[in-house]
Amino acid sequence: MKPKVLVVNGERYWQDYFPDCEVIRKKIQDTTWVYRKGKLWVADKDGTISPDAVLWRVGAIPPSGKQTVALDMIALSGVACSNPVASLKKGYDRLSMLHELQEAGLPVLPFEVISDTKAASNVSLDFPFVLKAGNYHGGYGKMLIKNEASWKDAMSVLYLTDTYCTAEPFVDYEEDIRYIVVGETIMAMTRKGKGWKANVDTQSFKIVGTEKGLKTKVLGLKSGLGADILAVDFVKDKQGNSFALEYNDIPGLSGFPQSLRGILAKTLRKRMNI
Repeated sequence: MKPKVLVVNGERYWQDYFPDCEVIRKKIQDTTWVYRKGKLWVADKDGTISPDAVLWRVGAIPPSGKQTVALDMIALSGVACSNPVASLKKGYDRLSMLHELQEAGLPVLPFEVISDTKAASNVSLDFPFVLKAGNYHGGYGKMLIKNEASWKDAMSVLYLTDTYCTAEPFVDYEEDIRYIVVGETIMAMTRKGKGWKANVDTQSFKIVGTEKGLKTKVLGLKSGLGADILAVDFVKDKQGNSFALEYNDIPGLSGFPQSLRGILAKTLRKRMNI
């Protein structure tokens, strides 16, 4: 019987990278998860499976209760997962993520945190600054606050939310750079977006060489997290200073060589001992 690889909210191409496995795609929002007698089961309208491995690709949204429970069940069952559950749970929380960036010695922008968005008026940064509500990736939940008027508008929206927010100085970037590590392979890409968010409506991108100092710290962060795949986003200002904005351990692979997909599949196969 072929090993079963469950791809959660992932891309359709993964069957090509696990040719000797049965690859099943399911969406976290449509599934029921069961841990019984030491074994993991996942069910939706298309059927029930007991996976031998999970490729977790649930990104760009904050963790719901179901996601957290599902991750805990994966850990309890001992089913191979990429990334490992402990790494995924840290990456889903912006404050944990920022702490890990700091611990790895990456150049993080100074930031403020307000535990309740209804108290966001306590942010003391000068205009312009960037406000980030919750744990979203991919440009979601982020606002550029240019002046007092836009700040009042933002606060009226934040009042309706129930999460914390972070604020950081706005960098009118010269370059936006994403470092990505899969297995032992590290690459960098510059991106240019239509607006101030470089990773939204990307107009151009280019694979570039890595800088030794940043490369070393990114590899150290990945090692500390025990991750199989990790991306770190930097902005470089007009003076040539680079700042780490966030890391993402469920990054998209668009624009990078397809070989990275094979490397990620290989790391999961290694966890499966096949």
